[in-house]
Amino acid sequence: AETQMAVDDADRKARDALRDRDEARADADRLSNELREAKSKEYAAVDELDACRRRLEEDAVARDTLRRELEDAQKAAHEGEQQAASARADEARLRGELAA
Repeated sequence: AETQMAVDDADRKARDALRDRDEARADADRLSNELREAKSKEYAAVDELDACRRRLEEDAVARDTLRRELEDAQKAAHEGEQQAASARADEARLRGELAA
């Protein structure tokens, strides 16, 4: 009877150990899948961050180009105003000479 109890006890412990091992494997598989998903999300986030950086750099270049174009337009407008003022002065001088 004691031998049978010892065998039953050993059998129960072996089944418990097998169940614990199977649960541990299932946990390890689940954690491995979660880690794989997390790494995938991390890579996607890094890719998106890189894309955002590229867009910011492109926006900065476009902004600089527009700023230079605006400065060039303002310079041209100022030169045009100076030429117009000079032309008006020449016209007034010529009118004065004609009137004299």
